[in-house]
Amino acid sequence: MPPDQPHTLDLRGLKCPMPVIKTQQAARQLNHDCIMEVWVTDPAAERDLASWCRINKHQLLSVSPHDADKPQTSPQSWKIQLKLRQNNPTQHG
Repeated sequence: MPPDQPHTLDLRGLKCPMPVIKTQQAARQLNHDCIMEVWVTDPAAERDLASWCRINKHQLLSVSPHDADKPQTSPQSWKIQLKLRQNNPTQHG
């Protein structure tokens, strides 16, 4: 994946705590300064991922609601953009 392309993680349909767990697992595999787009349907995920970012010193860039115009049978989804800090414990600065 080109470095300027965000890494997309589709976690729609997963309930707490899985969006945070899956985001953490993916973040461990990515480079520092990577942008990650996390798609979720769990309303608690925004708050949970904001806390996860604060604890892990990542940056929450944006939260955008999507699917608001779809019928009520479709769950609301959100796109949450994160910027990951250096996450490789084998590198020392």
